[in-house]
Amino acid sequence: MRAIQLMVLSLFGCLLCSNKQSYDSKLLVLDISNLKNDQVMALKSSNVVNWWVEAGDRILIQIPGSDKNELKSRNLPFSILEERVGLEKSELSVIRGAHINSASGLFKPVFKGGRALIVLKKDAARFLHAHAGHGHDVVVSDFEGSQVLAEKVRIDPNILLARSEWSAQQMLFAKEAMQLVDSDRWYADVQNLSQLNRHISSQDNIVARDFVASELKLIPGMKVELQEFSLGVSGRKAWNVIGTYDLSQSSKKAIFVTGHYDSISDSIGRGAPGAEDNATGAAGVIEMARVLSKMEINRKLVFIAFSGEEQGLLGSKHHVSELAPQEGDQIEYVINMDMIGYSKDLTYDVLLETSSKFKTISDKLATMASQTRLNVFRSYNPFGSDHMPYINRGIPAVLTIDNDWDDYVDYHKTTDRIDNVVKDMGWEILKMNVGTVAADSL
Repeated sequence: MRAIQLMVLSLFGCLLCSNKQSYDSKLLVLDISNLKNDQVMALKSSNVVNWWVEAGDRILIQIPGSDKNELKSRNLPFSILEERVGLEKSELSVIRGAHINSASGLFKPVFKGGRALIVLKKDAARFLHAHAGHGHDVVVSDFEGSQVLAEKVRIDPNILLARSEWSAQQMLFAKEAMQLVDSDRWYADVQNLSQLNRHISSQDNIVARDFVASELKLIPGMKVELQEFSLGVSGRKAWNVIGTYDLSQSSKKAIFVTGHYDSISDSIGRGAPGAEDNATGAAGVIEMARVLSKMEINRKLVFIAFSGEEQGLLGSKHHVSELAPQEGDQIEYVINMDMIGYSKDLTYDVLLETSSKFKTISDKLATMASQTRLNVFRSYNPFGSDHMPYINRGIPAVLTIDNDWDDYVDYHKTTDRIDNVVKDMGWEILKMNVGTVAADSL
């Protein structure tokens, strides 16, 4: 009997120790914008840090409660933005595919970055219930500890260029193309598109389709077609607009430039202007086609404006499903633009999102971004835009999106209007994209 009592007391003591360890731990959110790559690595590998989550200029770390001063003693140039009682990994979930504003009023996330949220498990369940019926898939998984939601590219531009496979001649060609990007012309196209209710059920969606097609048809040598697809049981139809530019008849693989032109809002009857999401990207497809057609391009380029993105990537899924095996093999890569015109603080931050196996294309874009005013962030956890059907098919594809997309309070609302679009934000992303395609097309 005495032995049993001792065992119970011992077990109870262990539980108390475990709970005390969780209670005594702390979560810190640090500003790491002034850290270099090696300093970020040193911070993450510190024996003071139990686990971490990196998100660009910020990092979430769990440390024993008594070790904050020891962490400060490392003399790394970080600052503490937030501090709270520690949480264990088992208490957390990761949500991918959720805009933070869609969680507004439900809960406050523990951390966010790279189009993902770290949340309490109970909040993840609440969000899934509230999100039921939306077009985009939401993926919820257990939090497994140390991981990168988004990394900031902290490499010196000269080093990036030195590592690049591009020659000096290719870079000169790229810069010539970048100088042709007209931000006023792009902005005017965003304005024209955002005056339309481009929801898939609206007649204006067809007007927008015809606007994109007519602008592409004005480009000498551009062959334009409408690709029809079904919206399912409703019997309604929608269309992708496809422009093919292939004057060189080169044997090189094709580069695709894409972005959806449909929109959605919280009150379709009152309109769905979708200026940021995604008149900016659709207008970007048009502007890139105009610019690149003025260069001596030595490969096939394909420009696609998709519809049905807001209902679950219907247009891009259809396009990929119609590609014959040999056609998919002949695609070098896809650059997709979705929400490229917003900045909350007038700094120009871009997020490059792709699969880790297609890191090469994000490397190219990051290198070209060094010739612009962009700050580059990268994520290898792709989801929820028109790059996904290509990635799932094994075709290299990358999403270019402004890094403040998740702070855009007018997302999917009738207030997503042209006044919210920052012209220079879109201009910088377009220059990066144009330069990359040009350098690879000489």
